Amino acid sequence: MSDHTTIELMTVVAKLRQQDQLVFRMSQCQSWEAMRPIFAELLRDTMSRMNAESDRIRALLVPEIRRVYATPPQEDPPSHGHPRLAGPRDASDLAPLRQLDQPSGDGRGPTRGGSTDDD
Repeated sequence: MSDHTTIELMTVVAKLRQQDQLVFRMSQCQSWEAMRPIFAELLRDTMSRMNAESDRIRALLVPEIRRVYATPPQEDPPSHGHPRLAGPRDASDLAPLRQLDQPSGDGRGPTRGGSTDDD
């Protein structure tokens, strides 16, 4: 791991340990009024950590999304005028899934509802 990743990981671990300490302190309180400032600190720290994580994810994903979707396709559009939708792999050569109500390939009947053998 790089030094930056190690430091980031250690920071998150330290923040989680600090929150564990606050939760423990809160469990020792006798009333809600005593818990309230600890709860407020936990909430503030949690929201801060969640926002920082969202920012890190956004920093990674936004450039990738722009790279993938902002680049015009290099191929000609299909003759019917609708763009071809493709995922990470092209599944057009796979057989379609059969419906649950349809008989299986061996003729035993539908697969829903347990066994279809005539008893």
